[in-house]
Amino acid sequence: MPVKVIWDDEAKTCIRQIYSGDVTLQDYMMAADEVERMAKGVSYTVHSLMDRTGLVSTPPLVLPAVRYANNHVPPNLGLRVLIQAAPFTRVVIEIGRRIAPRLMQHIHFVDTLEEGRALITRYSEATLSIV
Repeated sequence: MPVKVIWDDEAKTCIRQIYSGDVTLQDYMMAADEVERMAKGVSYTVHSLMDRTGLVSTPPLVLPAVRYANNHVPPNLGLRVLIQAAPFTRVVIEIGRRIAPRLMQHIHFVDTLEEGRALITRYSEATLSIV
C-alpha cells in the first residue's frame, strides 16, 4: 500500500502517514478516510505527520483529493506537518488554501521526521502553557 497510516506514538496524539512509491488519487482518499477514522476515535487533539520521504510520484491531478480530504477533516485534527514536501506539493498547498481552507490550516514543512516531532512537541507544550 503506497500510503500507510499509523499512530506515531503510544499515547495516540499523532498520526503518521507514510507515503511510498507511486501514490494514486485513490490512495490519498483512502488515507484521508483512515486519518479521519483514527482521529475521531479519540476525544482530544491529534496531529498529523505526513512522511513523504519514500514518495516517488503523485497523480497529476491532486485537487480532487484535496477537496475530498477537506470534507473529511476531523474536528480534533491539529497541526499537519509535511516531511520533505516537493516544490509541486508546496504550490498545491498554496492553491489548496483557497479551495480547502479546513484542510490547509496549520500546515508546516520540515525536512525530517525528528524535526516534525519536535515541532509538534513545541506546539503542544506552548498550547498547554496557555491553558
